[in-house]
Amino acid sequence: MANALLNVVLKSLNSLIEEEIGLLWGVDKEMEKLSSTLSAIQAVLEDAELQQHQGKALQDWLRKLKHAAYAVDDILDECATEAIPLKSKGKKSGLLGKVRSTFLPFTPDNIIFRHKIGNKMKEITEKLDAIANERMKFHLRELVAPQQVQDIETRQTGSLLSQLPVYGREEDKEKIVEKLVKGLKGCQLCELKDLDLGGELSVENLERVGNLMDAQRVNFIGKPNLRRLYLSWATELRENVEQVLEGLQPHPNLERLGIHNYNGTHFPLWMGDSVLRNLSDIYLSNCPNCLQLPPFGRLPSLRYLSMSEMNSLEYINNEFQGSAATRRFPSLEGLRISGLLNLTGLFKDERTELFPRLHRMHISNCPKLMLPCLPSLEKLRIENCSEVLLSSISNLSTLISIQVSEIDKVVSFPEKMLQNLTSLESLHIDSWSELESLPEQGLRGLQSLRRLEIDGCNKLKSLSEGLQHLTALEKLNVYGCHELGSLPAGIQSLTKLHLYISGCPELERRCEKGKGEDWYKIAHLPQVRIFYAWHQQ
Repeated sequence: MANALLNVVLKSLNSLIEEEIGLLWGVDKEMEKLSSTLSAIQAVLEDAELQQHQGKALQDWLRKLKHAAYAVDDILDECATEAIPLKSKGKKSGLLGKVRSTFLPFTPDNIIFRHKIGNKMKEITEKLDAIANERMKFHLRELVAPQQVQDIETRQTGSLLSQLPVYGREEDKEKIVEKLVKGLKGCQLCELKDLDLGGELSVENLERVGNLMDAQRVNFIGKPNLRRLYLSWATELRENVEQVLEGLQPHPNLERLGIHNYNGTHFPLWMGDSVLRNLSDIYLSNCPNCLQLPPFGRLPSLRYLSMSEMNSLEYINNEFQGSAATRRFPSLEGLRISGLLNLTGLFKDERTELFPRLHRMHISNCPKLMLPCLPSLEKLRIENCSEVLLSSISNLSTLISIQVSEIDKVVSFPEKMLQNLTSLESLHIDSWSELESLPEQGLRGLQSLRRLEIDGCNKLKSLSEGLQHLTALEKLNVYGCHELGSLPAGIQSLTKLHLYISGCPELERRCEKGKGEDWYKIAHLPQVRIFYAWHQQ
C-alpha cells in the first residue's frame, strides 16, 4: 500500500512542478528536492514491503513513510487549491499554460499562505530526508526499473479528438496528423474505424452521433492499444445517448475511462463487466439523470473512482447479495464524490463488504450522506457537508488524517464526531465559518493526535480546555482566526508542542514574548513562532 500511495503523491508532485505551482508559492526548489527524495525512496520500496515481515524496525520505517506521504499529499492539495483562482487570472492575462509568481497579487492572505506553506515544506522535507537516510541501514535493493521518460507534445484540440498518440501504418498516421492540423472540422466518428489508435483519446460532441450503429462503427472494442478514453457531450441532449454509449464499448485493455455531460438514466452494462480486467480509473462528471451505477464493484483492477454532479444517484452500490455477504470493490484505493445531492449511502445492502482496500476518500457537497464503517480508510477530506456526515466520522476508527473545510451551516462539533478515532494523527479544520469553539470533551480520546491545524475560522473564540488532553500533540498551527483572543490554560501541560500563529491579531498580541498576557502559558514550549506582518499600526 505504501508503494501505491507514493506513486500517487509523486504523480501529483511532478504535475505541480511542471505547472510551476511551486514557483508561485516560493517552494519550487523544495518541491524538486521532495521529488528527488521520494524517487530515491521509491526505488527500494518494493523490496522493503517484501521484507517487512522480518522485523519491526522495517515495519516502523514503512509506517513513518506512509504518514509522511499523507502529509505531502495534504500540502500539495493546499498548493493546488490556492492556485485555482490565480490560474484563472493568469489565463486572462495571456498565461495559458502556467501561473507565474510575478502575477501573484500581494494580498495579506497570499503572503500569509506563502509563509505557512513554506514552513510546512521545510518541516516535511527534513522529515523525509531523515526517512530516506534511515533506509540505508536496512540494505534494501533497488527493484524498481527507471521510469520511462516520455516526450510531452503540444496538445491539439478539435471538435472530436485531443491528445492522440498514433500507432499503426504510416498512411494511418498521416490521416490523423492531417485531421489534427486542420482542427478536425467536419470530422465524423466513423472515420476512426480503420485507424489503429493508441494511448489517450478524447471524443467530444457525441450529440452528433445518431444511434447505436453509428457508434459501433468506430470499433473501439477492436483497438487493443487504446489505454485512456474520455467521452463527452456538449449539450443536454437525451435522445439516443444510452444507445450511443452502449456502442462505444472499448477493448478490455482499457485502463482509464472518463464520461462527461451524459444525460442517460443508466450506463451500459459493459462499464461494470469484469471483462474490463485492466480498468483502474473511472471519472464520471455531470451525469444528472443517472439513477444507478453499473456494478463497478465487480471490476477487479479498479483503484480510483471519481464522481461529481450526479444529483439523482442514491447509492454507489445497488446490488443485493442474497443470503451471503459479498466482497465488492476489491482493489479500490481512492474515492472522490462531489455534488451528489441525493446520495444517501455507499451501498444499499449492508451485508456487502465494500472497499476492503480503500484508504483515501474525498467528499464534497453530499448533504444526505452518512458513512458506514470502512475498515481500511486512513485519510478523509470533507468539504461543505452536513452535521449528519460529520457525526458518522466516528465510524471510521482507522483514520490517520482528517481535513474538514468549507462548513457553513454547522455551529459546533457534533457530539460523536471525534469518538473512536484513537489512531488519528492529523486534524485540519479550514473555513468552518460558524465554529466558535473546539469541543471540551470531544478531544479527550485523541491520544495519538500529533498535528492540529485551524485555518480561517472567523468566529472561533476559544480552543477550549480540552486541548490539555492532546498529550501527543507536537504541532498546533492557527491561521486567520481573527476573533480568537486567548489560549486555554491547559496548554501549559503540553510539553512537546511547537506553536505557530498567523493572522490572529489579538492572539498575537497576547502571546508576544515576555510581554503578552498569555506568554506565561507558552514560555516552556520548545518552539513558538508568530507572524506579525498584518498587525494594525
